[in-house]
Amino acid sequence: MNTELSTPVSEASVINAALAQGDIGRMTDAEKTQYYLRVCKSMGLNPDTRPLGFLTFQGRVILYATKNCTDQLRQIHGVSMISHEMHVENGVLTTTVTMRTPNGRTDTELGCVVVENLKGEALANARMKSMTKAKRRCTLALVGLSCLDESETDTMPGAMPMPMPSPGDSGMLAEQGAKLIGHASNRDKLLVEFSTLFNAAKPILPPGWQDDILQRFGVGRLKEASAQQLANLIDWVAPYSVPPAE
Repeated sequence: MNTELSTPVSEASVINAALAQGDIGRMTDAEKTQYYLRVCKSMGLNPDTRPLGFLTFQGRVILYATKNCTDQLRQIHGVSMISHEMHVENGVLTTTVTMRTPNGRTDTELGCVVVENLKGEALANARMKSMTKAKRRCTLALVGLSCLDESETDTMPGAMPMPMPSPGDSGMLAEQGAKLIGHASNRDKLLVEFSTLFNAAKPILPPGWQDDILQRFGVGRLKEASAQQLANLIDWVAPYSVPPAE
């Protein structure tokens, strides 16, 4: 049996309950952390950047997406905005954005902010907030992550962000923490290796290489690239960094 593919029954039941009920409040801190890590892994997110947070609302504990989450997802999936429009009706500013992935999939979402009686800087901030809400909501919908966005939490009366679960003395969390440290260390090594190869290859890289790595690997900024993305970049740049045979 391939033990790496098997999931303990207790863990599976907890995760299924969370997905079915949208409430992870009954989980222990260890189970919350396990769930958090699994969601990050499934979406290709770097858990060290805290792309997800915990929120209490109406007696439930739910996950929400932070700015780091939507920024990483746009880069991972090559999501770009192709159109937007704003209009005000009954004191509410609504921004509508349409976004697209490199394979041509599109989605449209709204971001609404109350602007009645706002002027000057307050109105300018509201316009930016409306655009931010629309872009983040559209990103999450387009990549298939059914999760509340951070920019929406201020419109939820009684919603309270929670700190990340405390590791405590849990053996499982200690193991997960060791894995995260190992992944971070491996990522740092891959980043150094890629940077060395890239510096050697840069003078002969083909025109448009930035667009190429964004389209092929979903990498726009190295500091947000995962270990797997860095490994892919190393394979991509290696042939350019090899000196020509004499």
